[in-house]
Amino acid sequence: MIVAGLLASRRFLCPLLALLFLLPAGTFAMSSEVELETMVRSFERTIPVEGDSRVLPGYGYLKLGLKDITSTGISFHGYGWGRYDLADSKFYDSKSEGELVYGYFEYRKHFSTLRARLGRQHVFEGVANETIDGLWASGHASPTVSLSGYAGQPVGLTSTNGRGGDLIFGGRAAYHGNEKYDVGVSVKFSNNDGDTADRMVGVDLSWALPKDMTLFGFSKFNAEESGFAEHSWELRIPTEEFSFKPFFRYFDYDSYFGTGDKAALPFRNLANSGESVGILGLDSFWRKSETLNLGAKLKYYSYDQNDTSQFISALVDLIGEEHTRTGGELGYMRGEAANNNYLMLRLYTYQDQLPEKYWVAFVSADLLYALYDKEIFNKDSSLFLSIGAGKHFLGDALDMKLSADYSVDPYYTSDLKGMLSATYYFGRGR
Repeated sequence: MIVAGLLASRRFLCPLLALLFLLPAGTFAMSSEVELETMVRSFERTIPVEGDSRVLPGYGYLKLGLKDITSTGISFHGYGWGRYDLADSKFYDSKSEGELVYGYFEYRKHFSTLRARLGRQHVFEGVANETIDGLWASGHASPTVSLSGYAGQPVGLTSTNGRGGDLIFGGRAAYHGNEKYDVGVSVKFSNNDGDTADRMVGVDLSWALPKDMTLFGFSKFNAEESGFAEHSWELRIPTEEFSFKPFFRYFDYDSYFGTGDKAALPFRNLANSGESVGILGLDSFWRKSETLNLGAKLKYYSYDQNDTSQFISALVDLIGEEHTRTGGELGYMRGEAANNNYLMLRLYTYQDQLPEKYWVAFVSADLLYALYDKEIFNKDSSLFLSIGAGKHFLGDALDMKLSADYSVDPYYTSDLKGMLSATYYFGRGR
């Protein structure tokens, strides 16, 4: 029944499944990566007309990678998800839904700097952080100069009056100086239904300084709003035992959240709020030993229209064999608003080196607790607790996981969710 519901969402699974079954079986044995995950969640919600109802969505995720499909260096990468409401609870707008997250052909040769992708993909470079249906390509014009560009339709704007008139294109030019620094200039232009959605220009820098220090950062300028949308800069200072990362962030809401048709609720309200925030902070870590890390965080928030606030926290991280980790963070946020003045505690653990006599192979737990200085809707605290356990089967080819989440917050009553998932890795194990 879950499979039937997922297949009903043809727009996300059918292209991947068609390619999966059309290719020869020998292809998967030599150069493929196929991962299939299914999960069932359970929670209760109050639904208009229906009243209190149990919601039981089933999810499916398919990840597919086919390397060297041809001798010319072409590969395919795809990932999609689907959901089917097993209880027909009317909680979702439609009983079944799905999406192709990415699905693209890639050209890449070891002896060449030229790379190209065609299809649905995420472009993250310079001022671009967009999912597009289109073409992306990059390469070196010389040993010190690289160029990249993209063009197509922005996936994020399809919900507004369809795709007619939607367009996005941009690129980045970078200069690489003696492996010491990399400076780039990038642009992004997008239209939604023929109207302006984005006009962004940015500069980014990576600079290797003496004593193994590195300066990273970028700035984005909104040409439509004639103002800087974002600054993000950090300096990494490593030593044998300590590492420090002072950083600065700045966001102008009017320029950052876009203008015109692109801005959608709740971002439309933020885009017209006139607010801006500057964040000055320091992250520091002490590698006391191979199994123990200690850290501290400091942050100072300065708003244009709201009061300033400060955050300080201490961290401890115990590192075991393989992926085993246990740690916690204790912090305090000081601000004027009630929901911005609290004591925070987080504890977490992940254990995957359990004795074979136990039925489960790995367990995890995550707790987040906040105690507010003032009551909010007659509550002075919030809690989130997540626990999970799982086991490997078929020589690590199949992972089974069972988890439960519990949360209570001043803004809603307590909530309990359960989830059972199974992930199968084709070609792995026996």
